[in-house]
Amino acid sequence: MILSTTDLNEFVAPSLITLAQFSLLIASFLIGHHSIAQQFRFSTAASPVAFRTLNLNSRTMRVTIYGSSLGCLLLLSGSLFLSGAFSTTFLEYFGRLRVDEVKALTGIHFLDVLTKVLAFPLSYTIVLATLGNEMRHCKLVLWVCIVNLLLFCYLWQVNYPLIYLSWLFIFTSLISGKHGSGFYKKSTFSTILLICLLLGSAANRYGGDVTGGIQRYIVGYHLIGFSFYDSQYHNTHSLVHSLSYGRSSLGFLDQMFEAMSKFSHMGYKAASSENSTYLNDAIDIGRDENREVNAFGTILFTLYRDFSFPGIAIGGFLYGAMITYFLYRSAQSWKYRAMFLFMASTWMVGMMVSPPEQAYFWFAVIGLNLIDVVNRGVKLSSSSQRVSSREMRSAY
Repeated sequence: MILSTTDLNEFVAPSLITLAQFSLLIASFLIGHHSIAQQFRFSTAASPVAFRTLNLNSRTMRVTIYGSSLGCLLLLSGSLFLSGAFSTTFLEYFGRLRVDEVKALTGIHFLDVLTKVLAFPLSYTIVLATLGNEMRHCKLVLWVCIVNLLLFCYLWQVNYPLIYLSWLFIFTSLISGKHGSGFYKKSTFSTILLICLLLGSAANRYGGDVTGGIQRYIVGYHLIGFSFYDSQYHNTHSLVHSLSYGRSSLGFLDQMFEAMSKFSHMGYKAASSENSTYLNDAIDIGRDENREVNAFGTILFTLYRDFSFPGIAIGGFLYGAMITYFLYRSAQSWKYRAMFLFMASTWMVGMMVSPPEQAYFWFAVIGLNLIDVVNRGVKLSSSSQRVSSREMRSAY
């Protein structure tokens, strides 16, 4: 936020009212954090609880986790084959997507959509689940899903999955215990490798110009959200001033309702779909030269469009409270640890793109809870079988 007012920002510097709104968001986040932290600090110390892991010894869980990750691998590999990624050079494929802006990749529209609304969100969800679990039990599935995300990057020539993974590994390193642990070293190495891939991709976007790639793609990508929102806020005709009353934050869930409404010809339009279409139109926000760009709305755009200034304050408070709650509970269960990693990393990318409006956000929230439901059923079933075995042995 502060860097957006310096010369590093190639876009028009955000106004004081926009900086004040981002400050309100951060202040509300901190208040939410401290309100939950105080409850845990002053609560009566509970007896230690054994860490609840994913029961990957169960066939049901193995089929759920491994089957999903391998299914996504097949889907993405097949999509790359049909899109011609294996039969053309990298520069040709890159030019077709990013220069010619070809929208139909595989020739099958449903398949293209499936890679975005299923393969990427599901692989991302399983990455969260495995990072939240004890790593020695699920290294293979973690690497399969990381490969899936890299294939998705190549398929659509996008880099945001690399940014998400980088933040995930950064927070994983922070909560992985002693810095001398083996997993800390591996996650740190993975973070460095992902950042190098991101820098290489940025340089490729600008014809091998490493400095220009970093400035325009890495630095600019992180700062554009402030200037872009500022332009939208000061435009009285902008969609951001048309309140959506919570529907923008529902994102993918609201989009599912939109999809179902098509069967009844209701003509319903999800708020996040409206936002995406509206923000797709490029506007000039260059500082010293004409720079017509389009961008995703930041999390501030989502919260302001929902309920104006109260939306910013309430949204920031709830986000800070939830992250802190999951952090303090992360020592008890793989799900709480996964949810902390998820919420913490999405908060960081929320300054660039609004997570609640993206397909992966609510997919991951629901997906992690469904995996936990399956896991609880598996553990209960395993416990019942052990009890039955003991009863049979005692009977004899």
